[in-house]
Amino acid sequence: MEKIIIGLIVSLGLAGCAELERIPLTYKQANFQYDYKVPDVKKKELWQRSRGYIVNIFGDSRAVLRVSDENETVLLGKALVSWDASWDIGGNT
Repeated sequence: MEKIIIGLIVSLGLAGCAELERIPLTYKQANFQYDYKVPDVKKKELWQRSRGYIVNIFGDSRAVLRVSDENETVLLGKALVSWDASWDIGGNT
């Protein structure tokens, strides 16, 4: 019985030293454009909500937003975000 226990300990120790296959990480640039329609909300209010969200998420919105035009209700930005790989483009899990 003692030999079996020692054999298991040694085999587990050796298995821990085995090199695992390394899967290279790849980074893919993706561009997303979202056009939202929110019933009963004016464009200006939706723009203000969107800009407030960006400020809350990224802190300094000037570092993220390239174009921020309230008169035209346009927000264009560039940022790095983590993405849950289990979600597809449609947002379904």
